[in-house]
Amino acid sequence: ETTRTNFYDGALIEKLRSLNYTDKMLIVVHLMGNHGSYSDRYPSDFDKFHGQNKTIDAYDNSILYNDYVMSQLYESAQNIPNFQAMVYFSDHTDAVDQGLSHDASNFVWPMTYIPFYMAFSPTYEKVHASTFEMLQNHKASYFTNDLLFNALMGIMHIRAKSIYEPENDFTSPTYNNNESRFMTLYGKRKIIDRQ
Repeated sequence: ETTRTNFYDGALIEKLRSLNYTDKMLIVVHLMGNHGSYSDRYPSDFDKFHGQNKTIDAYDNSILYNDYVMSQLYESAQNIPNFQAMVYFSDHTDAVDQGLSHDASNFVWPMTYIPFYMAFSPTYEKVHASTFEMLQNHKASYFTNDLLFNALMGIMHIRAKSIYEPENDFTSPTYNNNESRFMTLYGKRKIIDRQ
């Protein structure tokens, strides 16, 4: 309903640390990130950028804070017993330089350039060496967020035949990297058409 909140994302760091851990867990952390008014997304300690454009400065400050939060979440996650992996992605980005935020009615391609990264424990890399190698092989492959479900199934080695699609899982050797199949803007634009 709203992007207003009385808390910064850093509050989730302590929440992650205070969880009761079990040997098999999937933890999902949903950040506010850089939504809404950028200046509302970070504490004053992160007010570092002061250039000619206040909106871009506030966005850069919110990114700086988001990077800090993610580094702290990762540091905490690594201390969880049996930690295997952390996957981070954004649902969209904003066309801040163009002054458009992420209004789909004013779509421009920078709105689709999202951060997306994964970090794996040494144990995961060793036990699932072929999966890790396949991820390395596909790190320059095309990917859109709608494929995340199959990618997570691949990373977690879940093979539910009725719903798993190896062609949409970049841990699979049969991942389909054909650029012409990838769509954005609710399936209205092919990424092959980007300029």
